[in-house]
Amino acid sequence: MAINVGRLATDINSGSVDILRTNKFRVDFINMPAGVGGPLSSQDGFLFAEEVAFPGRSFSTVERRTHGPVMEVPYERTFSGDLEITFKLLQGNNVRASLEVWMDLIIGGGLRDTSTGTLLRSRDDYTCDVLIDVYNGSDNMMGTGPMAMNVFEVYPKRIDPIQLSDRSDNEYVSQRVAFSFRDYEFVNDGNVV
Repeated sequence: MAINVGRLATDINSGSVDILRTNKFRVDFINMPAGVGGPLSSQDGFLFAEEVAFPGRSFSTVERRTHGPVMEVPYERTFSGDLEITFKLLQGNNVRASLEVWMDLIIGGGLRDTSTGTLLRSRDDYTCDVLIDVYNGSDNMMGTGPMAMNVFEVYPKRIDPIQLSDRSDNEYVSQRVAFSFRDYEFVNDGNVV
C-alpha cells in the first residue's frame, strides 16, 4: 500500500496525526535493587537522560542445504547491543555515583563468589526494569507516552569515561552508560505490541 505524502502532511499539520518526537522522552528505573539510592531510585522523574539508544534486533542463523544453493535458516533472536543511555550530570544529583554503587553491589556486595564468579543470589537481587516513554509534540510528558519500551532485568554493564576540557565553554558534563538486559517489549497507547 502506497502512502499519500500530501495527505500525511495535511493530517500532521491539522493535528489529526502527531508524530513521535526524538527529543521528547522520559526514562524511569522501576524496582531498583536494595542499596542503590540517589537519582536512579527517585520516583519523581528527576533523572535527565540526554540520549537513549534502543538496542537493535536480529536473528542468529545456520546455513542449510538440502539441494541447490545454501539457505540461511533463523533459529533464535538476538539483540545487537546493549541499552545505552546518556545522562546529564547535575549538581547534587550524581548519577555516576549511584551507578558505581550498583556495580559494586553486584561484584562485591555478596552477590558473587569473587574467586569463582558464581552467583550467590537471584538475578532479581541486582536487576531492575527500565521504562522509556516516547511522547509526541503535543504531550506534556506526564504519565505513559503513546509509545513506551519496557526493558526487563537491566543492570549497568559499562560506565564510559567522562570527558572534561578547558576549551569547551558551553558544554555540560554527561555520562554514557551501557546496560545489559534480558528482554524488552513495546507498548503503544497502553497495549503491549
